[in-house]
Amino acid sequence: MKKLLGLVVVAAVVYGGYRVIAGPSQHGRARAACSNIIEMCSNGEGTQKDVAECTADLTSSDLSGGKKAAADKIISCSADANSCGEIVGCFAGASVSELGKNLDAFTKGFDRGFDRSR
Repeated sequence: MKKLLGLVVVAAVVYGGYRVIAGPSQHGRARAACSNIIEMCSNGEGTQKDVAECTADLTSSDLSGGKKAAADKIISCSADANSCGEIVGCFAGASVSELGKNLDAFTKGFDRGFDRSR
């Protein structure tokens, strides 16, 4: 019995050390970001269901490429934001960052559309 207890203690220490070194999981970081988003931007009307839905959206397995990179930037930025305006800036910055990769094509299309609508 003492050997089993010793093994459990060693396993717990190793796992705890791994979690400290690896840092919080992507899901944990997304949940923290979503909690902050709901707290700052919902005027007190947000619920735990809203946090869960936000977390699911930001960690969805359907995200790939640019969308995943944008979601990762939103998570990192929003978790530490101090106001709703700052969170909106996080979303805008992540979107523009991903858009910037195709900015030339975007601006040409925008110019063409703008000229056509005048």
